[in-house]
Amino acid sequence: MKTLALTGLLLASLFRPALDKEPIVLTCDGTSKVTLPPGTYEVLVEGGTAHECLGAETCPSGGVPRVPGNHGLVLIQAPTNVSCRSDLGATMAWVPGVRL
Repeated sequence: MKTLALTGLLLASLFRPALDKEPIVLTCDGTSKVTLPPGTYEVLVEGGTAHECLGAETCPSGGVPRVPGNHGLVLIQAPTNVSCRSDLGATMAWVPGVRL
């Protein structure tokens, strides 16, 4: 059990949020979109399952399902359109930061 707790602590310490930048938040209504600039982000979902569509103008169907919680690090190498949809009004947040 101690090993599992220590592993979780070490994984959490691999990312440091950029305190001078606000998270990029998107309401998952199927029509909203945002362009993420290149960088490292921690992806957070709350309020229900969100279906994430990368590179799409909108997300009326399909997408990668993401349940509420922390989805770890995402590296965006080029400006990328992101949209999402949800039946329960979920939101997705991309927290900019640095990978340690």
